[in-house]
Amino acid sequence: MVSSTGAWAPTRIRWVSTTLTSSTGATRVETDQGPAYAKFMGNPEGPHALFCELVGTRAAALIGLPTFEVSVIDVDEDELVEFANGSRSQRGPAFVARFVNGTTWGGSADELKLVENPDVLAGLIVHDTWLLNCDRYRPEGGAARRNFRNVFLADGSAKGKVRVVAMDHTHTFTCGRALTKAIKNIERVRDERLYGHFPEFAGFVELDAVRRYATRLCSLSRADINALLNGVPSAWRPPTDVVEAVKEFLAGRAAFVGQNVAQMLVDQRYVDPTLELERGTP
Repeated sequence: MVSSTGAWAPTRIRWVSTTLTSSTGATRVETDQGPAYAKFMGNPEGPHALFCELVGTRAAALIGLPTFEVSVIDVDEDELVEFANGSRSQRGPAFVARFVNGTTWGGSADELKLVENPDVLAGLIVHDTWLLNCDRYRPEGGAARRNFRNVFLADGSAKGKVRVVAMDHTHTFTCGRALTKAIKNIERVRDERLYGHFPEFAGFVELDAVRRYATRLCSLSRADINALLNGVPSAWRPPTDVVEAVKEFLAGRAAFVGQNVAQMLVDQRYVDPTLELERGTP
């Protein structure tokens, strides 16, 4: 089985290289269409992480965020790897993302001054809030989860410039826990916490950009939501009733976040509306 979200459609992994100490043991590989990173069955986070990764990547692309080109490739014994915890990967479908030159964000606002697509930072907030993605930035009382490695800065179109690419969605929906029908509960659908908004983003996120992504959320149809889960490998899929609950969550949450995320940013003081008026944003 081989499936792809775009023109890049490798059919096999030729060899494996370095396995990272990430939660899913992402591994540098060489495919028959060039270098990539693969996440295998048997990874320490389990198959639900691969389900979340694929659905989250599709969701990002659906609302207009740039993503890596990704595919699903069946692997056999020759491509198995050992993870940092000593366990080994398993045969079956692997999530594969095409290699892109770039680096992960170091966490400083100065780096963000080099970003040529700063509106994507607003899109990350909308996406992460929609999918309850805890693995980029999640406020937790007086502390916060800050994962700079999940903000990828690809080489830009001009020397010294970079562009943000949405990546790593394995902790969407449940923050790494197993998916259950509880995902569709109203408290999850109407959760007012904002995700993905690092304090360093503040000077680069405009309400106008947030509203554009929010409008895309509001326009999603039931067919759009169904398409996010079409063709997901059976080895990764939760039970049918859970898949249906995920669809209900995605639709209900898209409507809620689309209608409210801009005001949530103002109410929770992530964005100063006075500055927006000075910029000319109504």
